[in-house]
Amino acid sequence: FEPAAEVRGGASCRSQRVSFDALLLRHFVGDSIAAHVLRGGAERQVRLPLGCHHPLVPLHLHEERPSYVVCGGAVFTALSQPYLQHEWGKAWERRAPGSPL
Repeated sequence: FEPAAEVRGGASCRSQRVSFDALLLRHFVGDSIAAHVLRGGAERQVRLPLGCHHPLVPLHLHEERPSYVVCGGAVFTALSQPYLQHEWGKAWERRAPGSPL
Protein backbone atom coordinates (compact mmCIF):
# COMPACT_ATOMS: atom_id res chain seq x y z
CA PHE A 1 0.00 0.00 0.00
CA GLU A 2 0.97 3.63 -0.10
CA PRO A 3 4.30 4.01 1.77
CA ALA A 4 3.12 7.07 3.68
CA ALA A 5 -0.05 5.38 4.89
CA GLU A 6 -0.97 6.18 8.48
CA VAL A 7 -3.10 4.05 10.80
CA ARG A 8 -5.17 5.00 13.83
CA GLY A 9 -3.12 6.85 16.43
CA GLY A 10 -0.71 8.22 13.82
CA ALA A 11 1.65 5.20 13.80
CA SER A 12 3.60 4.80 10.59
CA CYS A 13 3.22 1.51 8.72
CA ARG A 14 7.00 1.38 8.18
CA SER A 15 7.86 1.24 11.89
CA GLN A 16 5.55 -1.59 12.98
CA ARG A 17 3.45 -4.46 11.71
CA VAL A 18 -0.07 -3.49 10.79
CA SER A 19 -2.78 -5.97 9.86
CA PHE A 20 -4.17 -5.91 6.35
CA ASP A 21 -7.65 -5.31 7.81
CA ALA A 22 -6.44 -2.21 9.67
CA LEU A 23 -5.20 -0.71 6.41
CA LEU A 24 -8.42 -1.50 4.55
CA LEU A 25 -10.63 -0.06 7.31
CA ARG A 26 -9.24 3.38 6.50
CA HIS A 27 -11.00 3.32 3.12
CA PHE A 28 -14.56 3.08 1.82
CA VAL A 29 -16.34 0.99 -0.80
CA GLY A 30 -15.64 2.54 -4.18
CA ASP A 31 -12.23 3.91 -3.15
CA SER A 32 -9.19 2.88 -5.14
CA ILE A 33 -5.92 2.02 -3.34
CA ALA A 34 -2.35 1.86 -4.63
CA ALA A 35 -0.50 -1.44 -4.15
CA HIS A 36 2.84 -2.92 -5.21
CA VAL A 37 2.60 -6.43 -6.66
CA LEU A 38 5.05 -8.91 -8.16
CA ARG A 39 4.07 -10.23 -11.58
CA GLY A 40 6.44 -12.27 -13.68
CA GLY A 41 9.29 -11.41 -11.29
CA ALA A 42 8.83 -7.67 -11.81
CA GLU A 43 7.41 -5.24 -9.27
CA ARG A 44 4.50 -3.17 -10.52
CA GLN A 45 2.33 -0.52 -8.94
CA VAL A 46 -1.38 -1.05 -9.51
CA ARG A 47 -4.59 0.61 -8.30
CA LEU A 48 -7.15 -1.72 -6.75
CA PRO A 49 -10.84 -0.75 -6.50
CA LEU A 50 -12.51 -1.68 -3.20
CA GLY A 51 -15.92 -3.33 -3.17
CA CYS A 52 -18.33 -5.05 -0.79
CA HIS A 53 -17.69 -8.52 0.55
CA HIS A 54 -20.50 -10.93 -0.25
CA PRO A 55 -20.09 -14.09 1.86
CA LEU A 56 -20.57 -17.42 0.14
CA VAL A 57 -22.33 -18.80 3.22
CA PRO A 58 -25.49 -16.94 4.33
CA LEU A 59 -25.04 -15.27 7.71
CA HIS A 60 -28.62 -15.89 8.87
CA LEU A 61 -31.87 -17.27 7.57
CA HIS A 62 -34.21 -14.34 8.49
CA GLU A 63 -36.65 -16.41 10.58
CA GLU A 64 -36.95 -18.99 7.78
CA ARG A 65 -36.78 -22.69 8.39
CA PRO A 66 -33.85 -24.35 6.60
CA SER A 67 -34.68 -26.36 3.49
CA TYR A 68 -33.40 -29.91 3.22
CA VAL A 69 -33.63 -33.09 1.15
CA VAL A 70 -33.54 -36.65 2.47
CA CYS A 71 -32.05 -39.11 -0.02
CA GLY A 72 -31.22 -42.69 0.90
CA GLY A 73 -31.22 -41.84 4.61
CA ALA A 74 -28.77 -38.93 4.21
CA VAL A 75 -29.94 -35.38 4.93
CA PHE A 76 -28.68 -32.61 2.64
CA THR A 77 -29.10 -28.93 3.54
CA ALA A 78 -27.71 -25.62 2.36
CA LEU A 79 -24.61 -24.46 4.22
CA SER A 80 -25.38 -21.53 6.54
CA GLN A 81 -23.76 -19.78 9.49
CA PRO A 82 -26.45 -21.00 11.94
CA TYR A 83 -25.68 -24.61 10.90
CA LEU A 84 -21.92 -24.07 11.33
CA GLN A 85 -22.47 -22.50 14.77
CA HIS A 86 -24.71 -25.40 15.78
CA GLU A 87 -22.15 -28.02 14.73
CA TRP A 88 -18.91 -26.34 15.92
CA GLY A 89 -20.01 -23.63 18.38
CA LYS A 90 -19.44 -19.86 18.36
CA ALA A 91 -15.78 -20.34 17.35
CA TRP A 92 -16.79 -22.31 14.24
CA GLU A 93 -14.42 -20.32 11.99
CA ARG A 94 -11.46 -21.82 13.87
CA ARG A 95 -12.92 -25.19 14.84
CA ALA A 96 -14.66 -26.36 11.64
CA PRO A 97 -12.57 -28.73 9.49
CA GLY A 98 -11.08 -27.24 6.34
CA SER A 99 -12.24 -23.91 5.00
CA PRO A 100 -15.91 -24.00 4.02
CA LEU A 101 -15.67 -20.36 2.94
